[in-house]
Amino acid sequence: MRAITVFLVSFLLMGVSHAAPSEFYHKQADKFWRVAGITNDANEVFCYGLVNRKDGAFIEIHRSLTDGEVWVGIRNPAWNLDPNDKGTMTWNFYGGGQTASTKMNFSAQDNKTIEILQIPEKQFFDFIAASGYFTLVLPNNQPSVSFAFQNRGTALVSAITECVAQNEGKYGQAAGSPARAAVGQTAGGGGSLKEVDEQSTNAQPAPTDGSLITSDGRGLRFSYHYLPPTDAKFNSAYQWAVDTHLFSTMPEIDGMDGIFVLPSRLRYIAMQCGHVNAFYATGKSSVILCYELIDLLEKVGRALSKGMANPDAFVAEFVRDNVRFILLHETGHAFIDMMQLPAVGREEDSVDQLATVLLLIRGNQSKNDIARVLQLASTWFAVLGIGQNKSLSAGEFSDEHSLDIQRYYNILCIAYGTDPDEYRSLVSSGKLPQERAQRCPEEATKVTRSWLRLLAPHISPFLRNKVPGNAKDNSGGEQQSNPLEWNGKSNPFGG
Repeated sequence: MRAITVFLVSFLLMGVSHAAPSEFYHKQADKFWRVAGITNDANEVFCYGLVNRKDGAFIEIHRSLTDGEVWVGIRNPAWNLDPNDKGTMTWNFYGGGQTASTKMNFSAQDNKTIEILQIPEKQFFDFIAASGYFTLVLPNNQPSVSFAFQNRGTALVSAITECVAQNEGKYGQAAGSPARAAVGQTAGGGGSLKEVDEQSTNAQPAPTDGSLITSDGRGLRFSYHYLPPTDAKFNSAYQWAVDTHLFSTMPEIDGMDGIFVLPSRLRYIAMQCGHVNAFYATGKSSVILCYELIDLLEKVGRALSKGMANPDAFVAEFVRDNVRFILLHETGHAFIDMMQLPAVGREEDSVDQLATVLLLIRGNQSKNDIARVLQLASTWFAVLGIGQNKSLSAGEFSDEHSLDIQRYYNILCIAYGTDPDEYRSLVSSGKLPQERAQRCPEEATKVTRSWLRLLAPHISPFLRNKVPGNAKDNSGGEQQSNPLEWNGKSNPFGG
């Protein structure tokens, strides 16, 4: 877990709230197994079969009604796993003298629990239906665990199939995915392009009892969705987001995933919006990134890359680093809404400050890497401010956002105030006026302390005993002729 995680844990957890799931189906499949249909507080809808053994071992077999995915969670008190374990296990099916065996990839959720995702539905349920019992064999000499049916698994498969058939039209794919429901879409676009839904590989399903804390002590995990555009000109933005796993590879978002107890799952959705924007959908627990914004960032990056040795690399870096800051800004709006945090002053300024603070915590990245992100994010505001300052309207003065050029200076101020020695060149080069710079250390301290105090009561139990980590810096080298060209080593602000 990155240092953004462990830096926040020094504050105490102040309490957790709970919400009850809604059960729309229930059936005792046989003497051992029961089947239920659940829609929970995170808007996840699924049918699942469950059996508990007297020794505390259990297995849950889920079939999603929203995307059709089959996944399994298994707990065995006899296991002693590394919580970061991933590997291949063997699932052996026995019945009527016939034995079937299949290999499946698993990931540990804690030292007693594993999860298996994206299981082929037809083959898996065929094996289950023909079995009298099955055994799971993990590597590294972990004890095997077996689960039996009263007769055959046919009753379990029939009950899950019945649950799906009776409810999928109401809750499932015909009604659209949770991501589409959140943004009011009922059908996809983009021809052959499909919606792509992702989560962290170690994400545990939301508890079926309505708890907001998963069995590993984390909060409900983020989910990431890439909706196909209806206009083919945004296909490249969609494909770039999908191919780079845009949301899950953002260090701060990945670092915060599961470290807070939220009242519902927070979704990150990339989609075509009809206009250039990124925003938090209030009441829908969704951060929306529009392909139109990615497209505009690419064009601006291309214009700024003139004269560079590798303009394509700069454009990709410019787009990604600005998306990174923008997503953190919108995540700030999400936290204020979902945690019901007070926003003293203008909310837009507050979440700009949070985005900058989260970046400056740094995780396992060097100061120069983070300085580069802040340099390109502030450059974006400076570019927007050029056109804005030519003729300011009453609407721009009254807008909830500060002027773009003010946002540019605010980012520089917090960066300088966090480490005046590291970022002294911001002042010596004239980028940050000396008059403002004098107040920046106090301003940065107050902003950081205020945000951490607001977030502290929502930290999940998983982080209670974590300790801060350190990052190594790699510096040196020379800047190139274009002031935005960077060698990847030195402080991009100079000095």
